[in-house]
Amino acid sequence: PPHSAQDSNGTSTGGASDGVDGAAGDDTSFVELCAVEEIAGQLRGQGGYGKVYIDDWNRRFGALGASLRDFLERRSDRFSVVPAQQGWSYTVLLVRDDDPARGETIVIDDASAGIARGGDA
Repeated sequence: PPHSAQDSNGTSTGGASDGVDGAAGDDTSFVELCAVEEIAGQLRGQGGYGKVYIDDWNRRFGALGASLRDFLERRSDRFSVVPAQQGWSYTVLLVRDDDPARGETIVIDDASAGIARGGDA
């Protein structure tokens, strides 16, 4: 892969900036950490609530065995998927932010963020 490198043992390694091109198939915790951090970073840039788009999700994070939406729903400890009133569209709320730059964890709930969950509005 174009963004992977090799360590001193010749093992392929992937950089977090390009997902997990070189990650071992059974190292899903690293893969998941990369996905969570990329998603959280996008949401931080939108004030903690908005649309998420991961370029080439299947290639970069396919080892997680889920679509982006399925992954977001499975990680309800960090994200809340808010369906649109109609159609398949959704937005995402960052419910727990472990931002290392701030050195703290922030927990947000739907009520404090003023978010109406699908059907509750």
